Amino acid sequence: MQFLISQAKSPPIANWISTPLVKDRWMHHCPLLPIRSAFTTDGVNALLVGWAFDLADGTGDPEAQISTVGSKDLILRYRTWVGRWMLLVGDHIHCDAMHSIPAFFGHGLVSSSLHLIREISGAQLREHRQIRYGVGPDWYPGPRTPVLGTARLLPSQTLSLATFRPEYRPLLDGVSVEDSSLSLWEALVRGMSQLNATHQNAFVALTGGLDSRTVLACAYVAGMRPTAYTQDHEYLSPGDRLLPPLLAKRLGLSHQFIRRQEFDLQRQAIFDEHSMSQCVGGDRDFYSYGQWNAFPAGSLILRGGGFEFGRAYYYRKIPKGFDPTLPDAGERLHTMLYHPLNRISRPLVSAVRKRQSFMTKSLNEWLSWVAVHPEPHLDFRDRFYLEQRLGCWLATTEQALDLTGTVRIHISNSHYVFSLMNLAAPNEREGGANQKAAIETLTPVIASFPFNPISKWRRVRQKTIGNLSRVSKALSFLAGKSLTS
Repeated sequence: MQFLISQAKSPPIANWISTPLVKDRWMHHCPLLPIRSAFTTDGVNALLVGWAFDLADGTGDPEAQISTVGSKDLILRYRTWVGRWMLLVGDHIHCDAMHSIPAFFGHGLVSSSLHLIREISGAQLREHRQIRYGVGPDWYPGPRTPVLGTARLLPSQTLSLATFRPEYRPLLDGVSVEDSSLSLWEALVRGMSQLNATHQNAFVALTGGLDSRTVLACAYVAGMRPTAYTQDHEYLSPGDRLLPPLLAKRLGLSHQFIRRQEFDLQRQAIFDEHSMSQCVGGDRDFYSYGQWNAFPAGSLILRGGGFEFGRAYYYRKIPKGFDPTLPDAGERLHTMLYHPLNRISRPLVSAVRKRQSFMTKSLNEWLSWVAVHPEPHLDFRDRFYLEQRLGCWLATTEQALDLTGTVRIHISNSHYVFSLMNLAAPNEREGGANQKAAIETLTPVIASFPFNPISKWRRVRQKTIGNLSRVSKALSFLAGKSLTS
């Protein structure tokens, strides 16, 4: 499900499909990755890659829109698109709001697969296999990558094939609506309705939390009747174990609890090779334990990534007054990302951070871009979430999960959705007030169930165990043990 743009006419893999582009370049792609081509009304060739749906009312299918508007209008239109897509308009590459189909570029190549770029170019690797869930950032921060001479396109960037340089695009739009909360949920339901019309075999990831229940509510009201599923893991709380089948039953849906199979080291190695070890954590484990085998190829998987933006995800980890222009901003930001380990032992965090200097260097590169291209109406902490948490961590995870052959959609993945979320007051965002109100309005029968219920004793116990685990992992790293094992 990957693509490659190069000047070579022959595809890098035998069964891939090749399409000519501008600037003597070719698009090569896996047959499983949908690509549609059309000309805009001003004669510009446009390629739509992946799965796109429009949240705006009465605009029609994104594929059909291409031939009905000019190239400049098309770029404005996609701000309300949702899904998992990439758009080539003339000699410019535009990705969805999250960059959930990532675009890596370097050595005259552009691809969703960093591994493929390295394989073709023979470029050298930076030292990077030192990330692990629970010890600092569990992804490789952009725009740097583990491959020398290759960068990651960020959500605030488009790529010019003429200059092979990134160009700025705004992360959010100045939307004006009477009721931002109502507009948001109406748009999400419209998006789900389009998904319902194109995919029959749908699954929704469901826990005891707020985000997955929001996705479930929007899908249900849109007429979808997906199978709810919960993937087992060692830190699964009682609420995440008990609530999902009850929520599904109340809506008349089936629920599937996906237990771990035997751990497969080879599957983990495949995941790491496919993603170039740029991310670790939950889905890496689910894949290694065979828990993605439960879905038939081509299944639609509805996931809740992106809604944390609406809940001010980094407001508790990065202080409000953080100044990204200070000379030591990269080091300070990197240190903050070891939360809560940085509250337990600052010397330990300092030692680990120095060993993970590649992260500081990449964060400094990103901060330099941010300084030149500010977003006046976007809190720095929210920008960090959009560009790093989504544009790097989540995007890498989704690219790795292409191994499963499923179609995974985050219904929040739209510039329009993030712009609407950003209109809410900070106190409404941090408590998830708008999401809770939407669930009460859309599906009141499941609104009475608690969100992430946990006793005070268990919360203290989990926090203690988690902190001890972080300290242990940090000490193991300093002792020279691999953090990807």
